[in-house]
Amino acid sequence: MQAKLSTVTVSCLLGILSTSALADVTYSNPTAPVAKSGQYIQGSAPFVLFNLGVGGLMTPDANSNWNNSFSSAPDTVSQTDAGVTYSLGGGYLWYKNKFAYGVEADYNFYPTSDITDINNDGNRTTLDYKASSIDLMAVGQYFVASWASFQLKVGPAYVMQNTSYNGVDGSGNPVNQSANSNRVAPAFGLGMGFYPDPYVGILLGFRYITGTQPATYQSPYQGTATPTFSDYNKGTPLMDFDLGVTVNI
Repeated sequence: MQAKLSTVTVSCLLGILSTSALADVTYSNPTAPVAKSGQYIQGSAPFVLFNLGVGGLMTPDANSNWNNSFSSAPDTVSQTDAGVTYSLGGGYLWYKNKFAYGVEADYNFYPTSDITDINNDGNRTTLDYKASSIDLMAVGQYFVASWASFQLKVGPAYVMQNTSYNGVDGSGNPVNQSANSNRVAPAFGLGMGFYPDPYVGILLGFRYITGTQPATYQSPYQGTATPTFSDYNKGTPLMDFDLGVTVNI
């Protein structure tokens, strides 16, 4: 009887020890990212994300320090070059201990940069910049805690930009021009991620796409040489600050 009890006791102890040991096992290569409380996300999975932020095309401020050459009254110039940005994207990440790495593709929408110049005779000239971009980024993350990470993104962006000018030139001749300056440009992003759940993250980020500053807008009504349309039609840099949500699927 004692031998049977001893056998049962040893079996129970082995079962308890085995269960305890399993409780400390780190997940390895699951089909979806998983984590226990206090442990880092492990595994790999595709993800989707949505960002909402503020930013736009980095056009120079219009030069409004002039007087109309035909009158002592100054022009009225208004400019809007920042507003709401948003993006949709997705990618794939591999999680390993404190690190994550992968790829991400985004479609980004930027607000129109608009300059409107009205002289004292009521003549109107407008200069508009519109842009969107598609990014393909390599993504790296370092988790400073099981629920928080720093992020770095680097890659090419295909920028689709249109510049339009409607009004007059420096000689008073009507000008209505529009042209695209589509291009591939380097892009990078920095950010932080917060993960209340292995499947859901909240992202704070900054993105910058390189480009060439266009000429500063000068009123065609000032009676002196002004930039040409080609001086304005440059591949303008883009920048935005985002708040986003990412979901592992």
